[in-house]
Amino acid sequence: RFQPNVEAGFGSDTTAVAFNVEFGFWMKLNAEWQAYVGGGPAMNLYSSSHDDTTDLKAGFNLLAGLRQRSGLFFELKVGVIDSPDVKFTVGYTFK
Repeated sequence: RFQPNVEAGFGSDTTAVAFNVEFGFWMKLNAEWQAYVGGGPAMNLYSSSHDDTTDLKAGFNLLAGLRQRSGLFFELKVGVIDSPDVKFTVGYTFK
């Protein structure tokens, strides 16, 4: 399944915005929960207020997650190339 998304992160005088083009393989665990694994390319925009620089870098993400039927989800991403090393997300998908 195609699941593009945008993420933002803040800290250490740096702001990061990731534009992700990810694909996931979904597996039904039971009537309420699904698990998924996948990955895809990313464009990462890094802005530093410390030295007033902005960089656009390509990266790649590998991901795994759990989603409840209501929309609640938990996701772990591992980045390679110039993506953040590790991201853990708790979120909600609106239908």
